[in-house]
Amino acid sequence: YPNNTETFNELVANGDYRAIYNLAKGLDAQGIVEGTLTLSQMYHNGDYVKQNFKREVKLLRKAVMIGSQQAKYNFALAFATGEGVKQSTYKAMSMMEQLAADGFEPAIDFLSDEEECGCECCNGGCGAGNLVKCGETLNIVMDRFALLIEKEDFKTAFDLATELDDMDVVNGTYALSIFYHNGEHVAQNYTREVSLLQKAASQGYEPAIFNLAMAMSLGKGIEQDAEIGFEMMNDLAEDGYEPAIEMMAA
Repeated sequence: YPNNTETFNELVANGDYRAIYNLAKGLDAQGIVEGTLTLSQMYHNGDYVKQNFKREVKLLRKAVMIGSQQAKYNFALAFATGEGVKQSTYKAMSMMEQLAADGFEPAIDFLSDEEECGCECCNGGCGAGNLVKCGETLNIVMDRFALLIEKEDFKTAFDLATELDDMDVVNGTYALSIFYHNGEHVAQNYTREVSLLQKAASQGYEPAIFNLAMAMSLGKGIEQDAEIGFEMMNDLAEDGYEPAIEMMAA
């Protein structure tokens, strides 16, 4: 937790979240930012209280107004993931860049292309353009996307996929292609679908390569070339992509 006083450390070490909550609540009532920030983290994690991202964001706003850079950093992550606030990569990036300009080390590290994160997708460099490209953040965003589809909120899902595609996040590009294939929220457009599939396939995204192979075999949105479509599908199968293996075995 953000407050590093001896009392807080002892309570955390003992796992006494009830006492932490009461202490943080008292500090928050006094306008002490460490208490506000700690409360926000408890609502984020669901420690002692029920997980509540909207409540977390409300507390983060308050802490940001007091001048907490850590709160602004956490708020930027909330905008990136859409937890408790409408997802906005633009706002997330703007806040991160402001923090970095002010010398806040976590934001500088986050935006640095030299920061080694161990993610395969960015070769260890989580730079500014990788805000939602890899790791846990991307998983959260895509889980939210799946939930929007489940709720049939296609407009919001389409907007999210578009924003991800604009950032060259391959998951977003592929998701957009599905919208144009199915005609959900947008008019069905196989040519546009193929264009998006080609973009995603150029990044080695196997689901996109699979769908592109199908499009070429059927001549949907692209000139039909069953031979090339077969070769693409066969290459995927040889690489161990399960849907392609099943298709080749059919």
